[in-house]
Amino acid sequence: MDRSRRPVGRVGACLAIAVAWIVAGCGASTTVGPATPSPQSARGPGPEASAAATASPGASASATAGAGAVPHVVVIAMENQEAAGLIGSPYAPWITRAASTYGLATNYDSITYPSQPNYIALTSGGTQGVTTDRPVTLTVPDIVDELAARGLSWKAYIEALPAHDKLAQASANGLYGRQYDPFVSYRDIQASPARMARVVGLSQLSADLATGALPDFAWITPDQCHDMHGVRVAAPGAPTGAGAAPANPCGFQQTRADLIRAGDEFLATWVPRILESPSWTPGSVVFVTWDEGNGVDSRGCCDAVPGGGRVPALVITRPAVHVVSTTAYNHYSLLATVERLLGVPCLGYTCDVQHVHPMLDLLPRPGTGGAPG
Repeated sequence: MDRSRRPVGRVGACLAIAVAWIVAGCGASTTVGPATPSPQSARGPGPEASAAATASPGASASATAGAGAVPHVVVIAMENQEAAGLIGSPYAPWITRAASTYGLATNYDSITYPSQPNYIALTSGGTQGVTTDRPVTLTVPDIVDELAARGLSWKAYIEALPAHDKLAQASANGLYGRQYDPFVSYRDIQASPARMARVVGLSQLSADLATGALPDFAWITPDQCHDMHGVRVAAPGAPTGAGAAPANPCGFQQTRADLIRAGDEFLATWVPRILESPSWTPGSVVFVTWDEGNGVDSRGCCDAVPGGGRVPALVITRPAVHVVSTTAYNHYSLLATVERLLGVPCLGYTCDVQHVHPMLDLLPRPGTGGAPG
């Protein structure tokens, strides 16, 4: 069961968001239908004022592309790091600089443990009853449905994606895990060759950036050498063959320091390429977050208490705007922000406008020269 509060009625809540907009400006596969969330056991903290920005969560819904333009929204999903051990780490110089250059949410929690329900939450507004990393097929609305209804383009760029079998649970070398690719777990995507064709390898991102073909919504999942997770590898002298752990594909020892360094270098490579791409338009945003914490921290908020721990969340724009928000946010808040930026309806818990707030205080207001919303 989704450890969360029952969302308010979908039609009424989404109408409320629309009004606010106008006023403010791994194992066998299983099939899961829409989950009925149980009542939240404890209420997450209410909205608080930002420490470094004066805006509140409800401030300036006009923190979108403005002037009718649709921005490009990019989400990069990293793995298994908590904010306290990452920002300021000597192994993460780019992330540390980004935290002092761009938007930083310091009170941002993941939804739960393990990984997969967090990815489902980020793309559907709920964990949909998913509690493991085993493959699932979900018959629920997702962000792709919302984008398609508005005629917006999208792609999921998945590093090490098995091109011959996009529904595989894992790649032979261990670099790809299906639990980190939420798109292939939705039936509406699985059943559509056109939609499945938009789940592509990371190499396609280079081509799309070079030609100005970045879609309106882009999702990026690094492989397990670059997402800070790591790959389970065979011990020296261990048996080989079917079912055996692969040899280390990462080219480094996979200590925690090594994994953080590799993830930091991944972001240092790709984020600047995105920002400098011909596709970049005013109001475009790159979100970087981590799926869950260290497995011990259960802090949560915003219709997910207990949660999956305090993780970093960076909001990257050009020109750079440095603002630090202490408002309680989580993955539902990030999805709500994506929905607001792209002008699509709410999904699941993002419709709960009382407890889940879009991260508007971390976005620049149009026409302000980069001032936060």
